[in-house]
Amino acid sequence: MALSQAFLIALIISGSAIVFDKIDVVDANIVQSMYINWRNNEAVIVGSDDLQLALDQTSGSGAVSKRTFLFGSFEMLIKLVPGNSAGTITAYYLSSDGSKRDEIDFEFLGNVSGQPYVVHTNIYTQGNDSSREQQFYVWWYIDSVPIRVFRNYQNKGIAYPNEQGMRVYASIWDGDNWATEGGRIKINWANAPFIAKFAQFRPRACY
Repeated sequence: MALSQAFLIALIISGSAIVFDKIDVVDANIVQSMYINWRNNEAVIVGSDDLQLALDQTSGSGAVSKRTFLFGSFEMLIKLVPGNSAGTITAYYLSSDGSKRDEIDFEFLGNVSGQPYVVHTNIYTQGNDSSREQQFYVWWYIDSVPIRVFRNYQNKGIAYPNEQGMRVYASIWDGDNWATEGGRIKINWANAPFIAKFAQFRPRACY
């Protein structure tokens, strides 16, 4: 995968804090670690370590890790939709199952050509997000320092996602009712399929 216009993203979970960070590229093998769990005709794993997800008018697509994780770091190199990506959402996130799920979201909200992506983050604990949404405006890179930290304050009665194993998900989907300027700018389906590429998934984690 070409490195131009790409992010290396890591979600890091420890007993004391959740960190959204960028760290060094590590070789990995997606075909052994993940599978496509919903798709259209354009979604495919290419070779051993490249994942292509696509959005068209019939469907978005997504992939999920084969294992659940409790703590660790979860790297992925992501190349976002180029050009006019307004209304699209490319996501990389952790989630457990059930109505009381824990979830850590990292969503890239598409925009019109030449405008920066918005990074939308959120954290659910035991099924409740408690207004933990934060957004960041970036261009084609994220600095080498964490952009968000969610610390463990369980001793003060604040829930923390450290009891349920979570799977790693990657997806692209239609979010034009809210993604770009609050839904004012819609998807231009003439540009479909919208392609997001993922590579070098590397979990360093306990199961």
